[in-house]
Amino acid sequence: MDVELFVVPDCPNESVALSLLCLAFDRVGLAAQSPAYACRVYATPAGLSGVPPLGDVISALTAASNRELASPE
Repeated sequence: MDVELFVVPDCPNESVALSLLCLAFDRVGLAAQSPAYACRVYATPAGLSGVPPLGDVISALTAASNRELASPE
């Protein structure tokens, strides 16, 4: 199982959120898992990159927007 904790830079709640997540892992018996910190890497035509290609971002935003417009309220 992969669990990712996303926070914005300098978030004052990061340490509290991480502590809460660790406590939750303890409570469900996953305390033996060690945390890993990593950056996402994207495959691009020019090779690996730390950011996705602009076209991929545009496609994802367009698809998400279309799904939102098509879903009934």
